[in-house]
Amino acid sequence: MSQLSGSVATGNHSDDSPAVVDDVGPECAVCMEPVEWVAIGLCGHHEVCSKCTVQIRVFHRDRRCCICRRQCPAVVVTEAGRGSCVYDELASLVNNGRVDTVEGHYWYHSISAAYFDDKRQFEETRSMCSDLDDPDEATSMSPSGVRRRDRRPSSAVTTRRAKWQNPHPIRIPSPLPPALSPMAIPEEARRYWLPILLSAAGFLFQLFILPKSFPPSHYDALGIQRFAPVERVVEAYGVLSKGWLAETNDRSTVDILKIRYAYELLTNPILKRDYDLFGLDYHMDVLERVKDQYQKEHFLKIDLPLLKDSLVHSTDHAFNVLTYESFMSAIAKDYPMLILLYSKGSPRCAQFIEHWKQIATRLDGLANTAMVEVGDGQLAGYFVEQRFSQQPFFRNGIPAVVAYPANCRSPSCYMRFPGELTVDSVVDWVASSIVGLPRILYYSKEALGPQFIGKSGHHKVKVIFFSSTGERATPFLRQAAQEYSSYASFAFVMWKEDESQIWWNSLGVESAPALVFLKGPGAKPVVYHGTFSKSEFTEIMEEHKHQELRQLRSDTSLELGCDARGHSRARKDMAIWYCVVVAGRPGVELSKKRQILRKAQDQLLSAVDASTTGNVENIVEVASAATALKDDRLTFVWLDGEVQKKICAFYLATDYNGACGPRGFEDGNDKPEVFIVRFQRNATYEALKADKKYNLMDTLQGQDTPDASQLVARYNGLDEILEINKWVSQVIKDGDTREIPYFTSKVPDLIPEETSKEWLSSTKSIRSAGKGLKERVKYNVFNFKDYLTDPRVGPALLLCACISWATIWFKHSQSTQKTPKDEAPKEKTEKRRRPKLSTTLFGQPTTEGAADPEPKDARQWEMEGSDSD
Repeated sequence: MSQLSGSVATGNHSDDSPAVVDDVGPECAVCMEPVEWVAIGLCGHHEVCSKCTVQIRVFHRDRRCCICRRQCPAVVVTEAGRGSCVYDELASLVNNGRVDTVEGHYWYHSISAAYFDDKRQFEETRSMCSDLDDPDEATSMSPSGVRRRDRRPSSAVTTRRAKWQNPHPIRIPSPLPPALSPMAIPEEARRYWLPILLSAAGFLFQLFILPKSFPPSHYDALGIQRFAPVERVVEAYGVLSKGWLAETNDRSTVDILKIRYAYELLTNPILKRDYDLFGLDYHMDVLERVKDQYQKEHFLKIDLPLLKDSLVHSTDHAFNVLTYESFMSAIAKDYPMLILLYSKGSPRCAQFIEHWKQIATRLDGLANTAMVEVGDGQLAGYFVEQRFSQQPFFRNGIPAVVAYPANCRSPSCYMRFPGELTVDSVVDWVASSIVGLPRILYYSKEALGPQFIGKSGHHKVKVIFFSSTGERATPFLRQAAQEYSSYASFAFVMWKEDESQIWWNSLGVESAPALVFLKGPGAKPVVYHGTFSKSEFTEIMEEHKHQELRQLRSDTSLELGCDARGHSRARKDMAIWYCVVVAGRPGVELSKKRQILRKAQDQLLSAVDASTTGNVENIVEVASAATALKDDRLTFVWLDGEVQKKICAFYLATDYNGACGPRGFEDGNDKPEVFIVRFQRNATYEALKADKKYNLMDTLQGQDTPDASQLVARYNGLDEILEINKWVSQVIKDGDTREIPYFTSKVPDLIPEETSKEWLSSTKSIRSAGKGLKERVKYNVFNFKDYLTDPRVGPALLLCACISWATIWFKHSQSTQKTPKDEAPKEKTEKRRRPKLSTTLFGQPTTEGAADPEPKDARQWEMEGSDSD
């Protein structure tokens, strides 16, 4: 077979092409059958019949010559004995590529990439490969040059193989090894690829990566031993500086600058101390600047000293500096502490001192602040990190910030600030990660209603801050959000001038900064303009932390005087008191009833003020209710009937479907109900109950405290404020004057409401710095560059390379040491083995004849149309 790249056209045989021998062997080199039609490639060999060639090229996808193993992308099938004529005609088309028009009498079969000069042979081949033909690939070319497409459909591989079945299997000899190309990979290299790769990585690490991790030190620039004293530094610099003026001076200006910089740094006690202990070099920017400035100048033009403008001492600006004794006592306190690590010789530390003062002011009352100088080696040793070379260092340089949470008692259980040192970022990190305060989020004009007001608790006051700067909430605001989380929800809004009219019309806010309290449906917003200190904000929150109409909840029932287990808001010796409740499912109807009940409460409060001033004309009809409200014997509340279904149904008896329980499917019948509960305590009855010795069951059920007697009256009148107050006043008047039987009953408990206090899950547990598994994994992932400084990596890679090389060599030598003597007993045993008998229906045993052994590398298949024996 030979290579014919492209479609067929006539042409002359090139001079450098191999000669084609016309004498054709009587038998095919593959199937050993007489040859009638042969396949010829560019190599000129034509000892293989056309059927074997097509079968090898189609099913085995092998397009190499069976004789010389040369790649043959295309072949020509012709009658035996016409090899020279066909080769001379088609050899010139090797580099032309396939074309759409063909000159000559040839038909092209795309699947086998074969050209046929006989139409009958082409049709037979196409019929045998009909299920393989792709309509877009298999084409035939008529003598007239017209190109035709084969539109036969394709099928499964099993069907394709069935068309080539032959009862006489043929054997194909083992393919000869191909000629090695320049890009071929040797077998030894493919076998030992892993040791080669590990060895290359080890040498690369040792020769290139590791030296970059340990650049020359300033002591190397002076040619002296590391950690040499100042006297030795001065002596070495004097010797080097004398050589600069000599005529044989060959040092460049950059080298002289490095030597001068090393001399000035190592002769400064503070800079030398920090460089020797922690590798800190604060003035590398100065060296880079002067190198760019004087690299093309003579060294005599250098303005010395180099560090004259950079030496800054921040000792005068430091405050609250810790010693070892004060440090141990400070972390023993149950209070968070923030520590700044600084150096007296660092200009960056001197610049950060003013920011540190602002941080200390903002964290006042939330965390203590202190400073530690890195020169105090006993204290600074707690806060440094160590590389694999055991060299201590500060990852982000100096200054650095660390914090001790309130539950931390060990010097090593601190947290290191990970980001860029700014006032806002440090304060936010301490408030969130160390103290665990909640964040107060910003809301846009569109999101304030549905995302904040709609999703906040119905019983909570909505506190909205308007800011014109967009900065984060101060720590004392976040601390207030945590302390008053049971009463209020907090939000921030960015003030924009184009939205000012909207805020004025809806909330009454004129400008920012401003503070707004929303105390319930229909209640007028309470607005404060300006900024507030911590004490001022605390006073305002205490005044407005409750809604004007409070909710009856499990945590407020005793405080409101609406619990049978408790007493009135006045005092414990009060025998009779009242509680007016509006119960319903949260929604529009309940909000309307809450507004009416709140206005009724406001009317009674106005009546109380009128009675104080002497105006009694309008309070006669509601005098009893106003007096009870004044004496703290009357409370107005609302109840969430959807959550507190049991107690709601208990008070409303049978008719509670519109007010209690969750809404059903397509149930829009929301009908809030107003009722009043009269509580009464009988001192004589309670004394008898107190003298009674309860058994174990009573104690477990919580019956050691007697409940007050309760009487419920339901309002069925109009939703008018005055009518409700008249009804309440009449109930109170009758309840105070009439003799009502005393009886008690077990009241269902209020269900504790869920509160979303994510920040109260406490701050994450603090372990010793870097000792926890999570901290170790996070440290290794984000600080992978530290492994490049480990001198053990290179030898470890080389050791792994040696081990893998020995393992591969041992396995390979074991497989190649098998000799014929080792296999002889096995063959002898096989000969002695008796043939396997199979019993027929007539009881006559039959034996299977042993076939001739086949070569191990033989491949066989069955061909169609073979008449071989």
